[in-house]
Amino acid sequence: MKQRKNSRNGAIDARLKGLCEGLFYISETDAAVIPLIAKGLDSIEPKEVSEYFELAKTDKFEIENIEDFFSRVSLVKGWFSKDQRDAARQFKKIEAIFTKELTETRMIRFGRIRIEIFLLGIDPEGNVIGIRTKAVET
Repeated sequence: MKQRKNSRNGAIDARLKGLCEGLFYISETDAAVIPLIAKGLDSIEPKEVSEYFELAKTDKFEIENIEDFFSRVSLVKGWFSKDQRDAARQFKKIEAIFTKELTETRMIRFGRIRIEIFLLGIDPEGNVIGIRTKAVET
């Protein structure tokens, strides 16, 4: 998979940027959800992703379906505050971008306790695009 230089993915990139603004992933800590387009990344394999983003060396990574991530953050519960409902709706819109507009989607989690989480896919022009956040799990 090679990246194409003349990308028209601005629409996807801009929508992800807007949806991620002010959005946090809640675990034992709150971490911002950051949109990304990985120019020059030719693969969404863990080794290449880790090298591209210059992650700390770790032998621990997991590849999961994006549904595993979104099922946790996009479900609105009756006791949610307005802010929590709004965040869940934003995650639902991000999930729609992943399921309808990106291919080869996957979640990669790097680390043991402080975990770097990447949700990645390929846009119609062949670019790696997605979101990144962190979690703390003890």
